[in-house]
Amino acid sequence: MVDELYRRLCRWLYGSGAGIYDKVAWVVSLGRWKRWAALALDHQPQGLCLELGPGTGMLSSTLRERKVEAMMLEYSPDMIRRHESGRILRGDGRQLPFSASAFHSIFASFPESYLLEGVTLAECRRVLKPEGVMVVIGAFIEFKWSWLNHCCPFFYRPVGPHLEPLRRRAQDVGLELDEEAIEGAWVRHLKLRFRVS
Repeated sequence: MVDELYRRLCRWLYGSGAGIYDKVAWVVSLGRWKRWAALALDHQPQGLCLELGPGTGMLSSTLRERKVEAMMLEYSPDMIRRHESGRILRGDGRQLPFSASAFHSIFASFPESYLLEGVTLAECRRVLKPEGVMVVIGAFIEFKWSWLNHCCPFFYRPVGPHLEPLRRRAQDVGLELDEEAIEGAWVRHLKLRFRVS
């Protein structure tokens, strides 16, 4: 039930609610959203990168600041209209409009649940180079105090039983999953790193 409500809230925020997306992001992160998105970039990416679901451009702006050559793919026309970069295409992560082995890396921050589905992972594997990596931040964030996770189930989602099925889905399409817990002042992020196996 919570997952379905979360998906509905995401659809609204990425659609008619796009105008207040940044304000909602600021409120739920207490102003740390851009800093959290940048956790995906733990190294200077080399070669051509793909950002999936850039939304209003929090991670995209960090990629530009670091002079990273990147393409962006966004499904929501409302988000595309709010985006500042010209290198953004409209498309679905489950059917990437790119040739095989096109990208050195893929990044996503605070993705909707489709990103971790098997069909999307298979598409990401297809467009990654043999030494490629995909990094996802924000799919799972939990408060350090577990009782608070129940108060905000839409924006703070602990890993719980999700990690092992995700690892199996990744392996099924030729990706190896490593995860890293990043401790913040009051939250714990789980950075997901998928490598071509």
